[in-house]
Amino acid sequence: MSCESSIHTRQRLGALIAAWLGVALVVGCGPDIERVDPNEQTSVEDPNGSGQQPAKVVEQPEDNPTDQPPPPTIPEVKLTESLQQTNKVGVGDNLPDAELPDLQGQKRTLAELFGEKLTVVVFWQADDPYSTLELEDLQKQFLDAAAEKGVKVVALNVGDQPEAARDAVAPFSPTFPILLDTDGAYFAQVATEHLPRTYLVDPTGKILWFDLEYSSSTRRQLDQAIEAVLLNSGDRSTSGYPSRMTLCRSRASVCSSCFVFQTGRPDAARRRASSAIAVMSPPN
Repeated sequence: MSCESSIHTRQRLGALIAAWLGVALVVGCGPDIERVDPNEQTSVEDPNGSGQQPAKVVEQPEDNPTDQPPPPTIPEVKLTESLQQTNKVGVGDNLPDAELPDLQGQKRTLAELFGEKLTVVVFWQADDPYSTLELEDLQKQFLDAAAEKGVKVVALNVGDQPEAARDAVAPFSPTFPILLDTDGAYFAQVATEHLPRTYLVDPTGKILWFDLEYSSSTRRQLDQAIEAVLLNSGDRSTSGYPSRMTLCRSRASVCSSCFVFQTGRPDAARRRASSAIAVMSPPN
């Protein structure tokens, strides 16, 4: 083949390739692709053939209601059989009424001292450190705010002479009434032993909760019981009432159990355990 013929052949092949490419550009090399605006909602075909259905929308997760703490309830009083036998009255019973002298010698009935909604009644003795610790805490960290909610405090000294009772409470000057059961006759209608004792009663004197000691558990459960009663009575406000942490602020290391109940952080409470034991130990 001559050089001139080869040149003509290559020219014809080049023309055919150019023509094919031109047709491809006009017609297209495949099916049309629909361009979708990313900001526009699309729909997908229903696999059952019922037509178009909206595209799936990713919903934001809602708060799990189980993450919220349950409403407070009055703690159940759980006692061993031997401790139960020391009680003359219990939950659901009424504290017996009585007329007893206060620290100033004035005769007062217990019923006249009850609060509008609740009353904390404490039986105590002058030589017991837990007794005076409880009365001091109630005076300093509880009384004022609780009174605004119709909650009062009444203390009954058991077995001490008036001078001993007055001396025991003088360092913190309580403003709540203190009655004197010098011969223990009134206390004998309530229990046989174990002081201090703390009772929560309604305006009629009905016992709602009680404890036979004073500890961080007592403080936590007392506050929980009061809060539960106030909420169930329709008082939804928590302002003006001492929180569990406020009630125990003066001795925060004592109240590791209060800290758990308030924050749900047992790890932090455990770190307070050793100091709690030291603080709650009676003085030598």
